[in-house]
Amino acid sequence: MRAVVRAVKDHRTEALVVASGYADAHRIGCVNPPALPDIAAPSGADAAMRDTPIRDGTRLLATPPDTCAGFVRIGTDIVGVRGAVCEGGDRNAGRIRPHLVAASRAEMDRYARDHRAGVTAAS
Repeated sequence: MRAVVRAVKDHRTEALVVASGYADAHRIGCVNPPALPDIAAPSGADAAMRDTPIRDGTRLLATPPDTCAGFVRIGTDIVGVRGAVCEGGDRNAGRIRPHLVAASRAEMDRYARDHRAGVTAAS
């Protein structure tokens, strides 16, 4: 990741480098998602992001809880969504629906609350 950051910044200093990984990496054998923030930060990456590689309707927050925990731990500044907030779940042809945006936000807030409660209970 350091080499990627260096190559990009050497070519274009203002470019943003996003270290990207898959929440459902266990399905395709990639980097363990909780490790992504620890890889991105020391490399100098400007951001870290999680996605789902297999487009079968699996939602990001439906992936194993430990895959979200690392990102909840470090806080999230930006959340990007596509199919989850589009009509019919169609990220290419579906229109963004405000009620789906609100439902997605409510689910993320609930997840964060539940995670905090679990961390507090475990302490």
